[in-house]
Amino acid sequence: VDLPQVVDFYQTTMPDQDWVDVTDSSSITEDAAVLKFFKPERVATITLTANPISQQTVVLIAIRSQ
Repeated sequence: VDLPQVVDFYQTTMPDQDWVDVTDSSSITEDAAVLKFFKPERVATITLTANPISQQTVVLIAIRSQ
């Protein structure tokens, strides 16, 4: 799936799971995105990178305690 579709997926799905989107609009570019969400006592950072060679989007999710 291309990067914009994956970004849209997480921006739609995470709030449905009670995560609050605190992503800075400058964190999303044509080739990459860093999405940030929080809920009490936890922070989730989702890093998305488009790989033009394989035509895939690479997703890295990190969740940490606050």
